Order: sequence, then structure tokens, then C-alpha cells
Amino acid sequence: MPSQSAFSGVKAILFDLDGTLRHNLPSSNQAFFDYTSQLGAVNTPDQRRHTLRWVHYHWAQSPELLLDLLRN
Repeated sequence: MPSQSAFSGVKAILFDLDGTLRHNLPSSNQAFFDYTSQLGAVNTPDQRRHTLRWVHYHWAQSPELLLDLLRN
């Protein structure tokens, strides 16, 4: 581990987990779908597409997200 003096002057550290510096294979979505399938869930391509659209909707400032943020 670097000494404390190694970080003098550092104001921020950026973690890029969006595919530029780091790639996740399989994706977290694919890993989730695969794991739920192993548990016996049936998820068709249409169900997966619907789920991914809902996830995008939810995290894109949906009313549900804003309510969750207020509650928690």
C-alpha cells in the first residue's frame, strides 16, 4: 500500500466501470438472468427484453425511483 504522502495533492479518484477501461463479461444483466435460470426461473428473450427496458426506465429518473429515494 502506498504511503499517505503518495496521495498528497490528490483530490479525486475516478473509477470508470462503464466499459471504457473495464469490461464485464458476462454483463451483470446476463449473469443475473443466467443465475435465475439456474434457480428454475423461466426467462424468455421477450421477458429479458421487457426486464431490461424496465430497468432502464426505472433508473432514468422514473417516478418510482424518485419515490424510492424519498423513502430510503
